[in-house]
Amino acid sequence: MKVLFHCAISYPAGDPVDAVFVDGNGRKYTIPSMEPTEIESDYMADRIMEHCHYYGIVEVAQIRTKTGIQWDLKDARERAEQALLRSEKQCINDYVRMQLEARVKQNVPPLPPEGRALDCVVKHKYNLHKAGIHPVGWEPPYDMPEDSPAVQLKQSDIDARMAALENENEKLRGELREFMQAVLIGQQNQRKAKIQNQAEQG
Repeated sequence: MKVLFHCAISYPAGDPVDAVFVDGNGRKYTIPSMEPTEIESDYMADRIMEHCHYYGIVEVAQIRTKTGIQWDLKDARERAEQALLRSEKQCINDYVRMQLEARVKQNVPPLPPEGRALDCVVKHKYNLHKAGIHPVGWEPPYDMPEDSPAVQLKQSDIDARMAALENENEKLRGELREFMQAVLIGQQNQRKAKIQNQAEQG
């Protein structure tokens, strides 16, 4: 079992975005943004991270402590943010390379960015003209500042969700400690019963 996590949000609205993957058998896997999600199959978890890499999905690391095992959500969020940034920059690079190779070098006007490429270009205020790409009629919509109130509001919502997840994680750690203690007691009782049976048979 692996736990996956990502922090992708829509731009500029700042709404959480679910990562969705459908396997060859038609089974649908949904990884909500900012929510650690358990995937029972390690193989399937690896496939999800591979095919949905553009969401910045990472595996949540486990921390072994004296009191048990806990999920390192802080580390997961930092790595997810870095992975998402790399993915967005790669998306821009792919768009730029495609336009340069398939159109500009062929003396064909480049196409303006669309879909995710457009979102990434706008989010990072990428200068297409500086890269040698001049789409006809392209006017970069960079009038919304990155620290807009709308984005700040959504970020505060995300921080609140992270705090709630930390509390839930603490609760799960307590339940795990109780479970492990019960298992240990059960194993000790089994050993005692086995020794007693052997003594009686001997």
